[in-house]
Amino acid sequence: MNKSLFTSKRRMIGTSLATFLGGMSLLVIAGCSLINPADVKNPQITQTSLEENATGGATGLLSGIRRRFAFAVSCNSSITELVSDNYDNTTSFVSAELDSPRLISSQDLTLNSGGTTPGNGGGQGSNYLQLQRTHALCVFGINSVIPADAQVTPAQIAEIRWHKGMALLMLSESYSVFPIEEGGKGVTASDARKVAIQDFMTALGLIGTSTVAAHVAIANGCRLALARLYRMEGDKTNAAQFARDVIARSPNYVNGSLYDVAQWVNDFGAYVVFRTDNNYQPNPRLDFLDPKFVNLTTPANNDASISVLKAEEAHLILAEIALSNNNLSEARQSMAAAATLARTRPSGTYTDRDNRRGNRPVLATVTVRADANSPYVANLVQRRNNAPVTAYPISFTNQTADSVNALDGKSLSDHVYMLYLLRQHIFFGEGRRMTDLGIRLPVMQRQIENNVNMAVGQPGTAVVVPDYIPAGDEMDRFSPFPVVATTTQVTLLWDMNKVIAANIKKVSPFSGF
Repeated sequence: MNKSLFTSKRRMIGTSLATFLGGMSLLVIAGCSLINPADVKNPQITQTSLEENATGGATGLLSGIRRRFAFAVSCNSSITELVSDNYDNTTSFVSAELDSPRLISSQDLTLNSGGTTPGNGGGQGSNYLQLQRTHALCVFGINSVIPADAQVTPAQIAEIRWHKGMALLMLSESYSVFPIEEGGKGVTASDARKVAIQDFMTALGLIGTSTVAAHVAIANGCRLALARLYRMEGDKTNAAQFARDVIARSPNYVNGSLYDVAQWVNDFGAYVVFRTDNNYQPNPRLDFLDPKFVNLTTPANNDASISVLKAEEAHLILAEIALSNNNLSEARQSMAAAATLARTRPSGTYTDRDNRRGNRPVLATVTVRADANSPYVANLVQRRNNAPVTAYPISFTNQTADSVNALDGKSLSDHVYMLYLLRQHIFFGEGRRMTDLGIRLPVMQRQIENNVNMAVGQPGTAVVVPDYIPAGDEMDRFSPFPVVATTTQVTLLWDMNKVIAANIKKVSPFSGF
């Protein structure tokens, strides 16, 4: 392949501007504690008020935890989607280095952004900071609020445990080593997952056999999170057990972060739905999945949920286990079930004002191929510029049960390719792709400067990029670039699902490939 045909994208952020903004950002956050659980803005749920008025404190605390978790999910999606091949940062003031994983450092402007409001700490804030704050607020609740609240219920404790476990789960997917207590030693992602497993198991025990709908939802959220954790740990037995349990109990399960236009919004949605200057743009072969976070009832509201757990994942986990055991027939059944479920999720239309400004395909007639050795595929690009597009806020894929079953007789590598294509489609926009690619971010600079256990050079302080990841920003490149109005065919430089399939022994947590 002649890589010279692929012109590098122009970057819209000048070095001097980035340096200035970085300095301002550090000044703004310099006085904040990294994981201070009392750093909340609601006067009803400050540390002092909760300790002085302990009765009923768990209710106010849960409100704060849900709010903080919503920030964290938005941040995590915003940052990690750019690092992956799902989205490209075209003109926003988010760090340009996120598109070139090996250039990412702990001093990165966006990774060090602080704040507690969506505009300052939501879509372009630090996912590390917000996830650590979520975890610390849960620990504060477990250690200080719950013991003093005579009215606290087992279900409330279970939900706090669920949020604590989710914060650790998401940290373990995006970071290799990090402390889980203020000033503490760094723990490996695997050790953090073990703590999260205990949180979810404790929550399950608290829910017990309750049949109250809200309690059942918490329990199923714990089961699916456990399947996800055990997958990351390479534990086929437990991952399969909890995945099957979720499918049997709640075959359409979905759990997402909650937003409210009056209080806090889905700030990531501002970049991928309410675009003002092109902002984030999807990989051309994923264009049909964008924009995702649209409120189908009230499209003008920027409060669509970001899914964090859904039943499709249970099927995909079972498929990966089957593939690792070389059981291709069983894998096809699970992949077909995942694709079918994704295609039955709600969808609707949204009038997208994005005009693409010539740097992205603009016509629905454009065909796209995943790399120079792949066939051109139609219906991957949606016409925009104040035209209606189809939105899939929970899940979708253009792969069907028939597409999956057509793999019968084909190689293990072909099946692995389909699995990770489905994972990419189904989890699109949800901050999962970077994890599948094996990339892990460095902890933020403030953590390094204020914790002697996380000094420069220690594990967790530098980005981790596997050797199979292409150089620079090549995961985002395609030709022709920029696109002209007459463009009818687009070719991506890299098909990362082919790269994953070729390196599956390094990519999959499961042994046996």
